[in-house]
This record gives sequence, C-alpha cells and structure tokens, in this order.
Amino acid sequence: MATKKTTTKKSVAKKGAVKKVPVKKVVAKKAAAKKSPVKKTATKKAAAAPEFVIARNVLTKYCGGGGDVVIPDGVTSIEDSAFEGCTNLTRVTIPDSVTSIELSAFEGCTNLTSVTIPSSVASIGNRAFKDCECLTNLSIPDSVTSVGEAAFNGCKGLADADGFVILRGIIFSYFGNGGDVVIPDGVTSIGTWAFDECKKLTNVTIPNSVTSIGDWAFSGCGLTNVTIPDSVTSIGEYAFWRCESLTNVTIPDSVTAIGDYAFQGCSGLASVALPKHLDGKLQETVFEGCPAAKMMGRKTPGGAQAEHVIQYQINGYYSHSLLTGTGTVKAETMAEAIELAKKDWTEPGALTDFEVRSVELSDDEGDDSSYWSVYYDVKGKRGRYEGLGTVYAETEEEAASIQKKDFTEQGGLEIDDEFDIFPL
Repeated sequence: MATKKTTTKKSVAKKGAVKKVPVKKVVAKKAAAKKSPVKKTATKKAAAAPEFVIARNVLTKYCGGGGDVVIPDGVTSIEDSAFEGCTNLTRVTIPDSVTSIELSAFEGCTNLTSVTIPSSVASIGNRAFKDCECLTNLSIPDSVTSVGEAAFNGCKGLADADGFVILRGIIFSYFGNGGDVVIPDGVTSIGTWAFDECKKLTNVTIPNSVTSIGDWAFSGCGLTNVTIPDSVTSIGEYAFWRCESLTNVTIPDSVTAIGDYAFQGCSGLASVALPKHLDGKLQETVFEGCPAAKMMGRKTPGGAQAEHVIQYQINGYYSHSLLTGTGTVKAETMAEAIELAKKDWTEPGALTDFEVRSVELSDDEGDDSSYWSVYYDVKGKRGRYEGLGTVYAETEEEAASIQKKDFTEQGGLEIDDEFDIFPL
C-alpha cells in the first residue's frame, strides 16, 4: 500500500511542472509584440505640412500662415498665383536666385506692406502685385526689363501726393480727387485700368512724353474733353469705353493703331477728327454707339471736303452679279460718302471700262443654253473693282457680252438693299 502512494505523488508533481513554464513565456512574447507598432504609427501622424510647394526650383504654392516670409534660396521663379489672396502675408523677402515673378503671384495680398525684390529678377508678370493696397515699401531694380499689365494696380500705398501710382514711367492707378487732371511729364504709358471708372475725372491733359494709352485706361470715366498729343502711337482696346460725357476728341497723325471698342458707347461723342491714314481702316466697333460714327472724315487745312475710303458690296443689274471692291469719294460725312458711292454706280456712264478675266461653264446646264460664270474687272469713276456674274447664254462669247452690257450699256447698276459698307 505504501509503494502505491509514492508513485502517484511523483507522477502528479512532474505533470504540474511541465504545464506552467511554457504558458508564462508565450504571454510575455505576445505582450511585447503588440506595443511596438503602436508607437511607430503615432510618430508618423505628427509630421507637419510643408510651408512651400517647390518643384524643380519653381515655387508653385505658399501654404504657410503668413506674417514675415522668407522665400528659400534656390527658388528661380515664383509661379502664377503662388501667394494670391494670402491676406495674412505682411512682408516677403525674395532671394537673389529668383529671376521672374509671374502672373498674379501676390495679387490680393491686402496686408502686404513690404517686398524686397533682388537684382536677379528680370520680369514681373501681369497683375503680379495687383490690389496689394497696403504695400508702401517697394523698389524695382534696374535688372527688371519687363513689367506686365496692371502689375501694381490698386496699390494705394504707393500713390504720390497727387494720387498717381507711377513706376518705371507707367501710370498703374489714380487715387486723386478728379476734376481737371494733369499727368506728370516723364510718364511714357497710361497703363491698363489706370483711370478705370473714375467718375470725377472731367478733363485730362496728357504730356508729350506719353506714347501709349493702354486697354481700359479711361473706361467709364466722367471725361468731357481729352487732347491726345502727337507723341501717342497706340490707343488700346476699350480705352475710352462708355465715357458718355465725352463730346469731342482729336486723334493725331502719330497714332497708327486704335484697339477694338476704344470709344464704344461714348453716346455724347459728336465730333471725331481722325488722321487720314486711319479713316476707313478701323473696325466698326471702335466708334460703335457714337453719334460721330457716321462723321469720321477729316477736313484738310484748306477747308476742302474730307476724303473717305469705303468698301462696297453690290448686287448688279438684273441680279446677275455680285460686285466687290474699293472706292474713294470726297464728302463731309460718311453718310454723304455712301450716297455719292451709290450714285457713281447707278448713273449712266459711271462705269467706264469692263474687262473679262475668264468665263467658265457652270454646273447647271439647260436643254438649249447654259449658265456661264463670268469673272471680270470693272473700272469706275473712282476705283477699280472685281466680281463674278452668272448669266444664261448659248456660248462663252455671248455670256461675256451680256455681262458687259449689264454694267456699261444699261446706265449702271440697279441697286437693291444689298448695298453694304465695310471698313477697310
């Protein structure tokens, strides 16, 4: 009996030892494995977003909180709209690695007071600092060879005592009291939107130093009178758009280009003196909506009638033909010029010469006779014209004869509603 009990105790003790040891080790390993990855993940989430977005040395976007900002060395270009609308930006320092400041780069940074532009910069784009109204400290180095349109428009803090924002000889904005305004000598260009919607402006004197008047320069102003000096060579699109109180304007011989819609909507403009080389060569939209649109001639110093150059499109006699060409007539007004042009075409003997260039058989053919296309030149009292007529005839010779007869032997043309005038 004693031997049996001893054997049973030893056996139980051995089994208990085997079960306890491995359980403790496994639990310890699992606990260590769970803690390690949790700490690493938390570290990654705490990473901060970059202040600047820079790709290939081009600063494309600013993502910071504003204040005093120093752009990193190595940046070569500040890209379009990089800081646009950053109202918390107060100062910016640009490194000497930057060569260009692009379109609208700092537009609408309304609390920006100071910018340091280094001598490495060669170009400042359109609207680059537009509406930076608190900007007071700015210097443009000699290295800058190109300043874009409206680059500093709305920068009220840069205005001089008379209200002009003038940089590099360009007027960018005007914040004065209006009335009679004299633009300072030395200004070379009146920039885009410079006096836009200045309702208090009634009269402006432009100095002989000015060579160009930009797009929208005086649009919507209260101007009643403007004298453009003979130094000006170009007037931009919409330059005097809807200056409804403007009554007369003299454009000197020096002007070689006037943009579309330059005087559109000037409902009070009754008198325009144009240089001879521009008369008839402007788009119809230039003086659209002006009483002066039909009076765009220019009298010679001796008091002779103005010379108008106009382009015709006319349906010919028997409606056989469509004639196009140019003619020069002398008249006080464009309306008179049109009437004289019509008369030249309809009076007997008005067309003095007719020359057939070619005659071709048309696609439509009848049983007994055919349609012929006659290409021809016609010489009139005041010009040479060309056209195409389709006539019904048996032969090529008969077609040419009928076409010639329509123009030279029947007393000119019968003109219907298809007499149109086009600017050259």
